[in-house]
Amino acid sequence: MDVLIVDDEMYAVKALVSNLAWTELGFSGVYEAYSVSEAKRIIESKEVKVLISDIEMPGASGIDLLEWVRSTHPEIETVFLTCHSDFQYVRQGLHYGLAQYLLKPVDYAELYQVIRKLVEKLTLDLETKRYNEAYKKYYRLWEEQKPVLVERFWQNLVEERFFPSAEETQELMSAYDIPLQPGNQVLPLLIGVEEWYKELSGKDEEIMNYALRNAAEEMLLTDRNGIVFRDRHRNTLVLFYGSEHPFEALEERCRSFIEACDHYLFCSLSCYIGRPTTLTALPYLYLTLMRAFRSNVTQSRACLRVQEEPFEDFGKNTPPPIDSWRVLLETGKSEELLQRVEHYISGLGAEKRLSAETLHAIYHSVVNMIYHLFHKLGLSVHNSFEWQQGLDLPQATRTLAQFRVWVNRVIPEAVRAVRNHGGDHSAVIEKVKQFVADNVDKEFMREDIAAYVYLNSDYVSRMFRKETGQSLQDYIIQQKIAHARSLLISTNTKISDVGYKVGYSNIPYFTSLFKRVVGLSPQEFRKKYQV
Repeated sequence: MDVLIVDDEMYAVKALVSNLAWTELGFSGVYEAYSVSEAKRIIESKEVKVLISDIEMPGASGIDLLEWVRSTHPEIETVFLTCHSDFQYVRQGLHYGLAQYLLKPVDYAELYQVIRKLVEKLTLDLETKRYNEAYKKYYRLWEEQKPVLVERFWQNLVEERFFPSAEETQELMSAYDIPLQPGNQVLPLLIGVEEWYKELSGKDEEIMNYALRNAAEEMLLTDRNGIVFRDRHRNTLVLFYGSEHPFEALEERCRSFIEACDHYLFCSLSCYIGRPTTLTALPYLYLTLMRAFRSNVTQSRACLRVQEEPFEDFGKNTPPPIDSWRVLLETGKSEELLQRVEHYISGLGAEKRLSAETLHAIYHSVVNMIYHLFHKLGLSVHNSFEWQQGLDLPQATRTLAQFRVWVNRVIPEAVRAVRNHGGDHSAVIEKVKQFVADNVDKEFMREDIAAYVYLNSDYVSRMFRKETGQSLQDYIIQQKIAHARSLLISTNTKISDVGYKVGYSNIPYFTSLFKRVVGLSPQEFRKKYQV
């Protein structure tokens, strides 16, 4: 903080500089000016906070300087010193924000007290300014984060991550500007996405879910008090504040919302509407809506009213006839197998015993049937067909329609893979040989080769012997020894290093194996054939 003393009389300025304890008052710089123009240059270049100025000076006056200071540096506090007691000067000074007016000759003790009070005022103003700036900053951050905090409040409440008392609930809702009292009711609505019509990456799905939330706010909430947020399962939940929400009007908005999402957001979804409930009962109703969504596999793009437990417990179902299905799969009868599967699930549906759990069981039965057969034949599920890259378990069993799509894709592809089994093995043999050639300098096992070609290791060995007339192990040894022979003839590499370079860390074993295959030890072979 700096002080500037302005007077056209040099001795008056020097006296003020010398007779006040400026450092004690808190000033780091004391500057002198002998005209208004010089004073302006100093003010523009220094951190002047207090200005002590004469009024009457040649050219521009102290009043002119004060007027300029008020318009350009209003934070500066000004004290006038003058020989005249004319109130006209005081009135003009006060008009431009004059802090104090003292007559010459100056009483230094009085001036000291005046400056001390100005410094205290400046310090307080600075602290107030910093506080206000900090408050504005954090208030802005609070306002920016408040929607996130409100969403988290409802997430924690419906999923019972915390159990606030009525008083704590009231404090939080007041802080977050939620227009509810602890005893008020809300009406929950769960939006259950059944299927995205287009294949989406994780990022794309997040964007589409964000668009879905915005659409729900616009079409379902409209101008009503409430909130749209996502739960930890990434389902969208709408809460309507209050209890007056006629079902017919809400159902109409839901149907328009479902059609809009189907057309513009490329997804199939259903709306599960609860009943008005208190905040304490909300977690139970939320779970009821979730169970309704997970259990519903027969109705798609629907608007469902869920009052209590969503679906009846239908008891145990007759297990799928997996043994007869497996026979049809092994014999390549895909059409008959598909008819059997459809007959089984249609029967469950007709008896109202079809649920998400039932579809999960059928899904796992089909997958296990395919894995069992493929393992038996030495085939790789991953390498034989592409169905695993399609719908995963949650998507394949989300609705009955999606399960039918999945099973009608999986079974024909599995049958084609079984039919092709035992056909052209030349490509596999070439891949095996390429793997051996690329890794002749490394230690590897038969299982490594099998993993490379996505087949069972025993099956690879049988296929290789059948196609080449040579065991896979003998072929590997043959290739490694051939590479070792080349190194012994063309380089002066030590015998032990040659063993390492063909993947044998046990040198005595390498030497013995080399002699068994070639008829000579590595040393004898080099001596005989190296030029």
